[in-house]
Amino acid sequence: MERSEKLKQIISKLERSLLKAQETNNDMLFQTAFSYSFIDPENTPDRQLKTLEDPLEGVAAMLELIEHFPDNHYFYEPDYLGLYFEHYRGKGYEELLLQSVERCPIAYTLHLLHGVINDTTGPHYAAARSLLNRIAQGEKYPAAIRADAAERVAHIEEQERPLDLKNVQYQIVSLQDAILRFDLENIYLREEDKQSAFDPDTLADTYADPLVIVFDGDTELKEDIRLSSDMLRSLSEFGTPPVSDFHKLLLGNHAYQNRILIINGNLTVPIIDMRNIDCLFVFGNVECEKITFYEHHTTWIKGNLSASKAILGCADSDDDGFLEEKGARAARVSGAAFAPRVQTWYMRLSHLNWAAGSGDEFAEDEVLEPEQHLTDSIW
Repeated sequence: MERSEKLKQIISKLERSLLKAQETNNDMLFQTAFSYSFIDPENTPDRQLKTLEDPLEGVAAMLELIEHFPDNHYFYEPDYLGLYFEHYRGKGYEELLLQSVERCPIAYTLHLLHGVINDTTGPHYAAARSLLNRIAQGEKYPAAIRADAAERVAHIEEQERPLDLKNVQYQIVSLQDAILRFDLENIYLREEDKQSAFDPDTLADTYADPLVIVFDGDTELKEDIRLSSDMLRSLSEFGTPPVSDFHKLLLGNHAYQNRILIINGNLTVPIIDMRNIDCLFVFGNVECEKITFYEHHTTWIKGNLSASKAILGCADSDDDGFLEEKGARAARVSGAAFAPRVQTWYMRLSHLNWAAGSGDEFAEDEVLEPEQHLTDSIW
């Protein structure tokens, strides 16, 4: 199909930036040209592509362009191109990606194909998995591409191995079932929010179906409720540390998934870190060594919270507004809270019902430079 003049101009500009990136060995040049402009930030190529009469024509053209540039490091860190493609997930992007990989697989499009395979219940899983297997075994492809595909196949097979979680009773349920069974609408909305209409999307990300895990009865976990950046990268990248079966359960199958954990009883666990866990509901008491409440991520505890080492509260930026509100939204404990050390960064936890013997809240943002808290071992 004949490309529009507007699309030709966009692709020509981006092709020049890729050629320049090759000449100068500048990894950031293409990403900057694609998604950033000091002069006209609202008119960058990625935004222009989205305004085409048929935006998928732009997706197809971008895939065809990058096929000619197998040196994939130009497309990473930050992956603005991947975010652009992600915008069309479920709208025709997957079909175009499969066609591109079939034509001319490069390392970056294998990375994108891996992302499609991670959605194991998606309509394109089988076709994407079959294509990756064919590339891993196909002699017509370059050795480096075959090796990349084979490594991804082995990684996926390990990810799909049945989990072995001894003595942990859990089930994965739909968000709607969880809302109805546990009355999450009334729990999630605080009293001052009750006049607002409940929007289930506040508990779910738009990029992928939310992962909702229910642990029935009193639950004692030997491993932390915590997902590190390396664990998240393990969904699609290699060379990351091995991930335990429990953390594979928490990861789900998509980096952008919202993760909602429901403990229908008491919870005993070494550490809780809410940074990459979107909601935690505990219908009982919580005993842990340390818990970190995180802005925009909800922790709701029906009973008491006892932390033998520390209770921490962390905002996602050094914005000094609404400090009490941030804490009240992130940390919702109906019973008493206890910890010998209480430390916060641009968030306050004074609303909690502190038990006798708890440490005084240390608001480190009042005495330390922004980000300095990251060097403190307590975090």
